[in-house]
Amino acid sequence: MKKKIFYILTIIFSMLDSFNMVLFAIFQQKIVDSVIYSDIKLYNSIVFFSLVFLFWLSIAQYLADLFLNYYIFLSIKDLKCNIVKSLIYKEDDEKDNDNYLSIITNDITIYENEYLKSSINICRSIIVGLSSIIILINYSLIIFITTVLFSLMPLLISKLISKKNSDKKMEVSNSKIDELNFIKNILSGLFTIKGYNAQSKFYNRVESKIYKVEETVKSYNNYMCKFSALSAFFSNGVFISLFIIGTLLTLRGDLTIGILIASIQLSNNIVFPLSNTAKEINKITSTRKIRERFKKLLSDNHSTTGKPLGPLCDNIIQFNDVSFKIKDSDFLIKNINIEINKNKKYAIIGESGSGKSTTLKLLLNPKLINDGKYIFSNKNCNEVDLFSFRENVSFVLQNDFIFEGSILENITLLNTHFNFEDIENVLKITGFKEVMEKRNLTLETQISDEKLSGGEKQRLLISRALLRDSNIVVMDEPTSSLDKVSSSFIESNILKMDRTIIMVTHKLDKVVMKQFDELIIFSEGEIIAKGNYDELYDGCDEFRRLISIPNL
Repeated sequence: MKKKIFYILTIIFSMLDSFNMVLFAIFQQKIVDSVIYSDIKLYNSIVFFSLVFLFWLSIAQYLADLFLNYYIFLSIKDLKCNIVKSLIYKEDDEKDNDNYLSIITNDITIYENEYLKSSINICRSIIVGLSSIIILINYSLIIFITTVLFSLMPLLISKLISKKNSDKKMEVSNSKIDELNFIKNILSGLFTIKGYNAQSKFYNRVESKIYKVEETVKSYNNYMCKFSALSAFFSNGVFISLFIIGTLLTLRGDLTIGILIASIQLSNNIVFPLSNTAKEINKITSTRKIRERFKKLLSDNHSTTGKPLGPLCDNIIQFNDVSFKIKDSDFLIKNINIEINKNKKYAIIGESGSGKSTTLKLLLNPKLINDGKYIFSNKNCNEVDLFSFRENVSFVLQNDFIFEGSILENITLLNTHFNFEDIENVLKITGFKEVMEKRNLTLETQISDEKLSGGEKQRLLISRALLRDSNIVVMDEPTSSLDKVSSSFIESNILKMDRTIIMVTHKLDKVVMKQFDELIIFSEGEIIAKGNYDELYDGCDEFRRLISIPNL
């Protein structure tokens, strides 16, 4: 509602500001004619009103710009917030997140400059043009017809090139998105690039990418130069014609000098606004595909409706012949069958690339499963409300999320419903309490990803997962950055808890492994064995090989 009010105010004051240009032409005519005909009384009146008009012109222009700024502020703020909201709530894979960032930084700038501002500029041009037409018809019909004939040509040209212009603008937008993602990827790997003395090679690659993008931009600008040149031709043509026709009419006595000057000014008010309108329409049509991208993005349904979960069954999770692949690639995991029982402890082990982390990802994102069934507490997971599902699952992933905020905010993820006694307990279990005491930190200390070591981050992330009152805790190498003693201490504490634990680990410590109810062995995307430590040690060659590898 507030945005609509500012939009209406912007239009009203833009119209008033634009109409002032017509009044200026009338003042010109009156003051020149009063001088030529020695009408002192009219001259004094026009001078007085001109001074009043000067103050009104400044106020109207200020208010028009002020309301326009407020309208754009509200429009862009709402659009950015809605895009970010869409990103936060969408249930798709996260591979397009960089494109969202590019849309926020690039496409929205185009939308602001070439759609919002252009729309208001067209309103201003229409008011100036219509008002000038009415006055000019009254002054001279011949001058009016000449002006209109030349002025309509840029609009016709704009209409003819609108589709191609839109395609070229979208090409520029996509190339800039690609450029931003490419440079972001390079910058994220600067440490490695410098470590291998590969700066020159990667600089050449970045330079080549920038060159291609700027070539695309140049091509678009060159294309628009043709349109600008044609528009300028017709704009200049109208003034030459008006000068010839106007002076002829004045010599014949059909026009006064004042009306001739005012007519030229009014013609300006028609030609330039119409030429600018053609350019602004061209800008607006060029953003059509960008606006369609916004519309699709914001119209996506991100709701998590489904059946709510009641109390969890003893047989919490079942994977029945679950397989997963990315588009046309080979399957990352094949025919996975797992049964997870309430309050039992499970370790998933295997070499790198064997499918362990992919399986955990599917456990946490049931919508990603390509093939097979995911049964959660005796319900098909595709029919379960995701919010209800997530209330029952906590997790610790590799390189998980730590943001700029306090230790308390990072542990609770901004949830205010936890009590400090529970927080203190999980901090002791993970050893992060000891870290805080050694570094003289409090729960209100501001941190970020860069301010914590790898081990400290993992302790904090484990604290976050354990703090939540969820029965299932999924962990992907939660102690990989900790020493053996700390790792064994934390894992043993976790395995004593009355919760369902599913843990991927490379640390095959015998004491810890014996605390798991079941070990699940992965190899090349498939499960090749299951059982407790003793069963696998006696009957699985692959398991004996894995535990014999130092630092698997």
